[in-house]
This record gives sequence, C-alpha cells and structure tokens, in this order.
Amino acid sequence: MEELAASVGWERKKMEELPEGTKFNHANRDGVWGGSGQSGHTGEAIWMTSENDVNAARGYAGSSGKYFVIEAQKPLKLAVMDEQGTQVEPDELGAWATLAQRYGLDGVKTEYGSSYEVILFDRSKIAPVEERGFDLHRRQHTTPSR
Repeated sequence: MEELAASVGWERKKMEELPEGTKFNHANRDGVWGGSGQSGHTGEAIWMTSENDVNAARGYAGSSGKYFVIEAQKPLKLAVMDEQGTQVEPDELGAWATLAQRYGLDGVKTEYGSSYEVILFDRSKIAPVEERGFDLHRRQHTTPSR
C-alpha cells in the first residue's frame, strides 16, 4: 500500500474533510452534466475546481461556454496531494480506487496556492445547483442531463 500511495504522489497521506455545502465549479467540453472532460474521460469520476477559480472552469469548458456550480451534499473526505499542483490523471483512477477503499476517501485535493482542484471518485455526495455561462447569464439548474 505504501508503494501504491507513493506512485500517485500521496506518500505523506495527508487528509482533509470539506464540509457539506462546499461549492465547486465544473466544466466540460460537452457543456452537459456528465459530459466528457478535457482528457475525454467520461464516467463517475469528476474533476472540479474551487468556487473561486472560474478561470480554470473557462479553460475546461472549451467552446461550450458554460459551467456548473456543484455543492457537496455530505462532507467529503479527501486525500491531499503531497506536492502543490500535482494532479490526478485518468489513468491513475485504478490505483486511487484501491487507496480510496483502504482509507475511506471520497476523492483527492490538489492545491494551487489560492485555489484547488478536487477529483471525486463518484458523484453520490454532490449535486449541480446552478448552470452558468461565461457571459454572466445565469440560470438555475433543475434536472441533470444524462
């Protein structure tokens, strides 16, 4: 287990819990809830940025021009990466699944100074609460697209 943790950049095994109600931004190039991300990954895992980091969402949105505000419905137990800026890549999800089961993790947090990124292994503890366009047009999100 130690080698596995070291191989994905989590040797120190720092953990943090984000409370229910924490908000994040999520964007994908399809512009729909559950759409494929920057890497083309689709599935239960989701990459999100801290609420204060709209610029990252803009980059992930591509030509879709919109992003989702996501809210934690329950507390989230996260591994915190050892090095600032070290991201979880889609091909590491298998290794993280093993670590998540062993340590009871919901996901992984990567810190970037004043902002952060979170990858959750599944979407069961979050919900989209608003859909926003980058033109400041806002509308409430009611039913997730699948």
